Amino acid sequence: MDYGKAKAGGRTADDICGYGLCSTYEGEAWMKEGRQWSAFVRALVQKLLKIPPEQWPPGFDMLGKPIGDASETIRTGQPLIYTVSSLAPIVQAQQVLRDAATAISTFLETKGVKVGPPPADLPAQKGLTGGLTSLGGGLLAVALGVGALYLVTKKATE
Repeated sequence: MDYGKAKAGGRTADDICGYGLCSTYEGEAWMKEGRQWSAFVRALVQKLLKIPPEQWPPGFDMLGKPIGDASETIRTGQPLIYTVSSLAPIVQAQQVLRDAATAISTFLETKGVKVGPPPADLPAQKGLTGGLTSLGGGLLAVALGVGALYLVTKKATE
């Protein structure tokens, strides 16, 4: 069993988003996918804990820290602005969780434990519409803010 490389919204770790500045859709897709993998791995760990540790493969007792660190990164790593560099730790954490899920699921299945399906990848976004929409919305908000500030300042100086 192999849960593969980190991906979300049709993107991969090699192509986190189409440009340096990611759309809201792309950023939220990475965050949602990370949270889903974190929950999936927590469920696997609960099943793993039902098996006596002396039956675990070597090194399994050391999985707790990387899984905990990755889950914490996803839980607390919500960036204010989605960029390739701000999402990179989230993508890396998702990969750690995918790798841990692969190892734990494979072991659990050898012990006859039923493992549920992994999180489904989010659908790919069609074209640039979402990115342009979020960029356009952001620019519109800035323009409206600057325009309102100009009007207030102009009225105050009259």
